[in-house]
Amino acid sequence: MERALLLVLINAGSTLYIVGLIWFVQLVHYPLMSRVGPGAYPVYQRAHQSLTTLAVGPAMLVELIASIALVVDGPRDPLC
Repeated sequence: MERALLLVLINAGSTLYIVGLIWFVQLVHYPLMSRVGPGAYPVYQRAHQSLTTLAVGPAMLVELIASIALVVDGPRDPLC
């Protein structure tokens, strides 16, 4: 497979993963936050942030690296 096409597929795959995760969080996860009581919310929020980083961080890193690689070494013809 051509290198540029592979970079595009990697970038698109990581982007689509993040988009799906964002939709899940918006439709399921954030509405459930209202069910956490005020006393438990700080602990819940810290756990939410660290676990979200585990779910999103690697995909964002892959997306960033693929995006930079596309700018530096991507297809010269935007229609190919």
